[in-house]
Amino acid sequence: MKKTLLFLGVLLAVLTACGPTGKYADVKSAMDKMYAANEKYIIGLEKATTARDCANVINDFTNDVVVIIPEIKELEKKYSELDMKNNAYPPELAEYEKKFEEQSERMQKVAMSMAKYMMDKDVMAALQNMARSMEGK
Repeated sequence: MKKTLLFLGVLLAVLTACGPTGKYADVKSAMDKMYAANEKYIIGLEKATTARDCANVINDFTNDVVVIIPEIKELEKKYSELDMKNNAYPPELAEYEKKFEEQSERMQKVAMSMAKYMMDKDVMAALQNMARSMEGK
């Protein structure tokens, strides 16, 4: 679970942005998509009242993110100077760092609240699927 949260945080940092303009307009666009997917995930988990709800939210998030991952990989190749995995935001993207930090904190809190469902077979399967999907397997 910690690896998943760390990966999501990193992914979140890579993709954060608003109003795609300027040199990194395509990066900002991808970051907006990831931010939206994360928001949907957080809100879904906040509203989940059963293990099945939780598993459905995780599966929906996975489906949303696997579409964005190839775009991110291409952007990482295109902009090799970016090192956002280590929170090294260029000035053009620095404003999004705080946005994703705040979201990451919320994500961690909601992940803790779903701990009661972690031993459920559907939730475990959804988390395993998410991990495999994000690794590209």
